[in-house]
Amino acid sequence: MPSLIESCLFVSDTPVTDRRMAEVLSRPVSEVRAGIQELRTLYAARGSALEVVEIAEGYRLATRPELEQTLAKLFGIRRIQRLSRAALEVLSIIAYRHRAKDPATAQDVEHIRGVDSYAVLKGLMEQDFIRIAGRKEVPGAPHLYVTTTRFQEYFGLKDLTDMPDETELDALFKESVQPVIETAPAGSAPRISASGASSVGVSDSDPAPQVPASPTPAPPEPPSHEPSPAPGS
Repeated sequence: MPSLIESCLFVSDTPVTDRRMAEVLSRPVSEVRAGIQELRTLYAARGSALEVVEIAEGYRLATRPELEQTLAKLFGIRRIQRLSRAALEVLSIIAYRHRAKDPATAQDVEHIRGVDSYAVLKGLMEQDFIRIAGRKEVPGAPHLYVTTTRFQEYFGLKDLTDMPDETELDALFKESVQPVIETAPAGSAPRISASGASSVGVSDSDPAPQVPASPTPAPPEPPSHEPSPAPGS
């Protein structure tokens, strides 16, 4: 079973759920979960460079964190993505509404923030942090927005229930504000998944990505335009 699970994770460039592996392997979910733990034990016993990480409601293979500096020498400087304060604010609103199973509309976001959020929503959709999940059954039928697997991967969340409580987020939010795109310093290193995708590390001088802070309600504002759905939405 461990070798079968390893092969599933090796060829996938996105996290794979235990249920999906159970379907592919025609095995019970409980057996797959036991196999994942066995694979982790095997990796640890032989000092493997790989480990099985649980993220974005699934599992994937990745290199161990302590190897990041060594990998930096091989991969050199990489460009890493950082989120602006406005993007974090919008993401926090959408994520917490998504977790509460009450998806937000563009108007909801603007009412809470008190400012026009069209450009931010459009940018987050283009970067695959949010997606359209239908329309609200009210006059005008505005789009409903939820977060994506990409959002969970970026912030290192197993699932949305893994998000910190609202009381824990104020300090984290202050450390999360970065330019939208930065160039990783030479000392930072990518963390490589078995499929070849990399997640660029951050140097000690750069704070790691943090879960966005919980939204603070603001007085309602008139509705504005919302971004057009991406092709195929």
